[in-house]
Amino acid sequence: MDKSDRLSKPLNADLHMLNGTAGAVAVYAGESGPPVVLVHSINALASAAEVRPLFDALRQGNSVYAIDLPGYGLSERLPRAYSVADMCNAVRLVANWVAHRHTSQPLQAIGVSLSCEFLARVAMQTPGLFHSSAVVCSALISTTYTKASICLYG
Repeated sequence: MDKSDRLSKPLNADLHMLNGTAGAVAVYAGESGPPVVLVHSINALASAAEVRPLFDALRQGNSVYAIDLPGYGLSERLPRAYSVADMCNAVRLVANWVAHRHTSQPLQAIGVSLSCEFLARVAMQTPGLFHSSAVVCSALISTTYTKASICLYG
């Protein structure tokens, strides 16, 4: 029995699997319009299910994409420790894939909790990838990226 037999899709959306450096990454896609990428938090039970309210609300006028980060949800769970670089690579992989699908539309992204740092790092390392980003985080993230994360909004 593989993982997809044990877990159901957390979102009522098309499921795409992208091959990343830390294994296959699950991406859920819904509706049409300007693209928005949603990145869930990091915790013991994290998955794209956490961003379902945002996904459902935004899909009314946007192409919404929600990622299951490596080791979470329906993404591949390899027998190894995952690093910040793995998470950033997955966010970049999905963002580039979405940007390629929507070449004439600006890409927006929303990160939740610790994933705000992953999103901020990718935005700083890949200028021009995101038109705008929003962070939903109740705690400060690392000093290096806090100012960048705050500046990313709009």
